[in-house]
Amino acid sequence: MIFKSYKGRTIRFGEEVEVYRNLNINNGYSIRSAITKKVLAHCSKVTLANCVFIISESGRQLTIRKNQKQVHAVVRGTILGVNGEKPSELDMGVSYNPYLTDSFFRLNTLSPVLTASLVHCEDKHCYVSAREQEELALLHGAVYSAEYTLFQQVKEA
Repeated sequence: MIFKSYKGRTIRFGEEVEVYRNLNINNGYSIRSAITKKVLAHCSKVTLANCVFIISESGRQLTIRKNQKQVHAVVRGTILGVNGEKPSELDMGVSYNPYLTDSFFRLNTLSPVLTASLVHCEDKHCYVSAREQEELALLHGAVYSAEYTLFQQVKEA
């Protein structure tokens, strides 16, 4: 399990941060301040509340154009803990692939994920509540079948 403060910086639980997968750390994440954008620490697992999944479209296009990965996708939220166990109610995996879609997506349906009240990141995925995501989809009248069909066509090609 990894936890390293970066350059002696500290994390204050309850502070708003941005978390992203750090490809230079095996199954690790970087935690940076949402205000200063400075990296605070690296860890194996992190739990956040009141989250928004953010993609920089210009960063995504640069990644696609250069075929070189760079930080452009983060989960922004209030940090609750690092290296803890995944809460049992977080039963749906979420991922992101800039070559397939312009948003984070549910692993089971490939539907976009934009927000979540609680997120746990570990290994290569984030986890959210399936029930909450279904409620959000109904609330917004979201229908994602066309996007799912498109993803399946790309996947099979």
